[in-house]
Amino acid sequence: MTAYSPIPTAKRIDLLDMLRGFALSGILITNMVEHCYDYSQPTLPSELSVWTTGFVSALTEGSFYPLFSLLFGIGFAVWMDRSMKNNGSVWLFAWRSCVLFLFACALMIFIDTNNILLRYSLLSIPLLLFYKASPKILLTAAIVFLLIGVLHRPITKQLQSMRSPQTQARVQNRIKNSIQAYQLAREEAEKTKTFLSFSKARAVNFSNQLKIVFTFWDKTLPLIFSMFLLGMFCWRKGLFTSVEKHILIWKRIFWIGLIFGLAGNLFVFVSQLLEYKQVITTNHDILNYIEIILNPILTFFYLSLFVLAIQKVKSTKNIIIDALKATGRMAFTNFFLQHILIAALMYPYGLGLEERLFSYHLVLGALSFYLLQILFSVFWLNHFAYGPMEWLWRSLTYMKFQSMRRF
Repeated sequence: MTAYSPIPTAKRIDLLDMLRGFALSGILITNMVEHCYDYSQPTLPSELSVWTTGFVSALTEGSFYPLFSLLFGIGFAVWMDRSMKNNGSVWLFAWRSCVLFLFACALMIFIDTNNILLRYSLLSIPLLLFYKASPKILLTAAIVFLLIGVLHRPITKQLQSMRSPQTQARVQNRIKNSIQAYQLAREEAEKTKTFLSFSKARAVNFSNQLKIVFTFWDKTLPLIFSMFLLGMFCWRKGLFTSVEKHILIWKRIFWIGLIFGLAGNLFVFVSQLLEYKQVITTNHDILNYIEIILNPILTFFYLSLFVLAIQKVKSTKNIIIDALKATGRMAFTNFFLQHILIAALMYPYGLGLEERLFSYHLVLGALSFYLLQILFSVFWLNHFAYGPMEWLWRSLTYMKFQSMRRF
């Protein structure tokens, strides 16, 4: 494995780095707002907090993780097409996914349970089945997995009904025991308020997270895999490497995303707001299905809006473009830093702000920290070729320390 070599930094695609930098902002906002004030408490939130929570739910919560997943899919495709052609081994790709799995384990146990790297690392392995797939096959498979995600609830209910009563009882008992074990560990951690006790609780819950992935029991899994495949499709069709050639496609995506993705999610937001104000009563199942369908469309609206905007200003020197590019080149490092920040702010062994702040406070905090990440990324890449986590991932992938100096 030491004979293999990484892709040179000079061959990176700037547009993809900018998109990763953009996606990180939405992910940080979404993750921060998840820790906002509990609305079931006696003190009612302000009108601004209700609107902020609704906007985040409608415009970022279900669309930025698909965007990040799509970009991961593109990254996998780029790596397979470039590095595997040079090094000629699917095992190196599998080893790279194993290294990502180890990072996911460390992040989940020692920093924050709420992260998506575990699913990414495990779902990347089946992508090898599509290594030589044509764009048509990739698009078809992506649509199939998207439909599975939309119909996940009735499918799982049907599968459950096909089990014998004895099997169902055993499964329910295992689930109950796992949940109780985690609850006991979490209660102990809440009492002691130490880093090690919370790490122990997260370790207890780790097996549950693995079961969710391996049994495909989480509704996000087929959606993530669908976005992986769509990312590979976009890469194979050259939608990011030949933007001018496909400009009409990007414009069509923009209008479809605007009409259905953005307008549809705003409709869901207004419906939920009116229900909160007790003006109407909504069917939550129907709204859930609508969101699952519309969120990927909203993702492609953001994608097309960003691509078209970059096309307008790409010929000029732009500080925002350079900042996003630097932040995206260090996406892995910045992703870890975001989770470290959230753990330090929210958990009792940190500042213990869990459910104590309203959503608009957390959005302002997220944007402030994102600005610091931009400054840090620009400063770091002025001196080094990779971010710290990117360097570690490369070094472990190729089993050789990589040079940190700029090329």
